[in-house]
Amino acid sequence: MMSFQVDGLTVVLASAVVLVGALLASRKGPDFHPATFREQSHRSKTRNKGESAILRNPITPHGSPLLASFSTKVNTAYDMFWTAVTEHGSRNYMAQRVAGSWVWETFAGVGSRAKNVGAGLIRVTGVAPLAGSGDGVPTSSQMVGIFLPNSPEWIITDHACTAYNLVTVPLYDTFDLASLEHIINQTGMTVIVLSAKHLNKIFDISGKCHALKYVVVVDLQNVPADVQQRADAVKVNVTTLQAVEQSGKANPREPVPPKPADVFTICYTSGTTGLPKGAMITHRNVVAAGAGMCATLPNAYKLNKSDRHLSYLPLSHMFERIVFHTLTHLGCEIGFFSGDITKLFDDIQTFQPTLFPTVPRLLGRLYDKVSGTIEQSGLVKKSVFNLAYGAKRRLLQSGRVTKDSIWDRLVFGKIQARIGGRVRTMLTGAAPISPDVIEFVRIVMGCQVLEGYGQTESTAAGCVTRVGDYQFPFGSHVGVPFPSVEVKLVDVPSMEYYATDKPNPRGEICFRGPLVMKGYFKEPKLTAEAIDSDGWLHTGDVGTILPNGTLKIIDRVKNIFKLSQGEYVAPEKIEQKIKTTYMAQLYVYGDSLQSTLVVIVIPDPEAFLPWAKTQGFDGTLEDACNDERIRKAVLTDITTIGKKSGLHTFEIPKALYLTPEAMTVENSLLTPTFKTKRNVAQKYYASQIEQMYKSLASQKK
Repeated sequence: MMSFQVDGLTVVLASAVVLVGALLASRKGPDFHPATFREQSHRSKTRNKGESAILRNPITPHGSPLLASFSTKVNTAYDMFWTAVTEHGSRNYMAQRVAGSWVWETFAGVGSRAKNVGAGLIRVTGVAPLAGSGDGVPTSSQMVGIFLPNSPEWIITDHACTAYNLVTVPLYDTFDLASLEHIINQTGMTVIVLSAKHLNKIFDISGKCHALKYVVVVDLQNVPADVQQRADAVKVNVTTLQAVEQSGKANPREPVPPKPADVFTICYTSGTTGLPKGAMITHRNVVAAGAGMCATLPNAYKLNKSDRHLSYLPLSHMFERIVFHTLTHLGCEIGFFSGDITKLFDDIQTFQPTLFPTVPRLLGRLYDKVSGTIEQSGLVKKSVFNLAYGAKRRLLQSGRVTKDSIWDRLVFGKIQARIGGRVRTMLTGAAPISPDVIEFVRIVMGCQVLEGYGQTESTAAGCVTRVGDYQFPFGSHVGVPFPSVEVKLVDVPSMEYYATDKPNPRGEICFRGPLVMKGYFKEPKLTAEAIDSDGWLHTGDVGTILPNGTLKIIDRVKNIFKLSQGEYVAPEKIEQKIKTTYMAQLYVYGDSLQSTLVVIVIPDPEAFLPWAKTQGFDGTLEDACNDERIRKAVLTDITTIGKKSGLHTFEIPKALYLTPEAMTVENSLLTPTFKTKRNVAQKYYASQIEQMYKSLASQKK
């Protein structure tokens, strides 16, 4: 994927410019004065017992209102889009790649199509705009499911729904049938806009989803006979988006603009051990998230209509959705990746984005690929790369990020070209990222890298690192609050985290402000557990406030975490699924900087040795635990059982450690009620966990 060429002339030039480059670099100051980052948050002067001070962004200090909008005229996602149509109507808006070329639609063209699709959905399927009961909570007649890959049709359907105050319900590819059935039935949705590849999945569960009446297929011009036959059998009407759009064009309707408190979307989270919960995200939430994101950027990095974005992160997740609607409002150009992940970098290279929202896993792959290529290079290439890297690292340490140095022209330019050569800002979120990877990207790609933290329930926003904050004097962190939210920590006595801890306060992270969701759809008990009577959203994440006013994530209140690709993992559920008769205890672990799980297995002595004999082993329990053949056989069993029990691939451990030593109350690995102390177990098995991840890393090379 990544390569660069170094010839003899380059070596001579590189050697010649070392002193000159150092001299020129020393004449320029840092991008931002270091004093800017000594105290990055505005802290409340008082705090409640059991809580930290409340943090705010300096843009909206205590005593001022939190940022809720771009302007007094933009208060809904409808306003965001139609303002852009008015101001940028004839300009290019969305593009998809057809036969290698980018084919564009204008803002005005998409606006017309959105109205037609919205009017058509109302006429053909019977959905009805939210009448305005006052609380903005939708009923089944407003629900429109979207089961599509990132595409113009996804966004046109989204804009169509905002134009007529309908509520979108995105459906993820990763949802199993039980989750899909639950979502369709809980919302009572009557229509789903989908791609043809999902038809059979919906038909398979439609017999249990009695409210579902219509499926609208985007990638068929006509309904094939076999599809129609299957639809008739399950009593679901099937039509095409083309037919819906034509119907709306022939029978236009005036838009029904939403109010700020109306629900924009119900985004179901898969982050629990049970069925997904539907977070009701309002129009007010969307506008506040977008306005907050823009306000955090200094003038030199403000987003504007000259920016470009390639949409490849799932639109079913709030992170990409907020990015898309925000850039739409600003008049930016947005392309969709071709859908083939193996061609993603080719799409990026030809589209040449300037803003690059991403996830740690992709940046990690970039880091590994470039590093691996350098390691396998000859001495000359490796020496020149290291020379260039060292020079730019010194620039970074002095407070500068650039892609205009001599080192970029000689060495890094070809690597930068692989992501189009124009990226000026990367925004990463969804999971933690290694500081080494962030430093690497800033040096090699010569762009800003901002790390964000948020949840679906906070409209994917919350905190973000600041442009120019390149050093980590107190360790890595996720930055400061958006101007549209305030943050505090609350004691977690059961885990011995307290706001009075020294040197830094620790506790559960809580958000309050216009970013926080309305609640979980039809789940008042869960809503009350998540949002307290004062409006604070309890995230379930444990954080600490560093001396410079930044927030660092250190733990989870609940035993749920994310892997590096952003997938939620519930280890206790997995342990229950993969446990078999010869296993006494299991401890599944995942590092948020890794994409895979590992597992500690304690065998049942009475059942394990007889099973081991069936594998050709004859010896003691201790010997069996150290036998490579037995370890591989156990891992094979775990993989087989995991697949049969319906676990996703990322939920199945890829390495294991067998030990005859049980987890007990006496060795502090179990509570008095015999539950695993997961934070204690993590420390207890730290060396074994480290070795398993090292082994997995070596297998990839």
